[in-house]
Amino acid sequence: MNDLQYIVSGALSLSVSIYVLARRSKTLVLKFLFLFGIVVSIWEFSSWFSRISPDATIAILSFKIAF
Repeated sequence: MNDLQYIVSGALSLSVSIYVLARRSKTLVLKFLFLFGIVVSIWEFSSWFSRISPDATIAILSFKIAF
């Protein structure tokens, strides 16, 4: 159940980033907000994957991606 928070927050960050890019991507600040959202969602998904991975080497690799 605790692993669900990584998926929900990653999906929420990704969807807000795509919404910002699709609607109002005219200013530089909003482009940086999109980039930040993408980075956060990658971090969330790799943290989730490191928690559920069955193999220790895959967990270490995804942990290195996350941090």
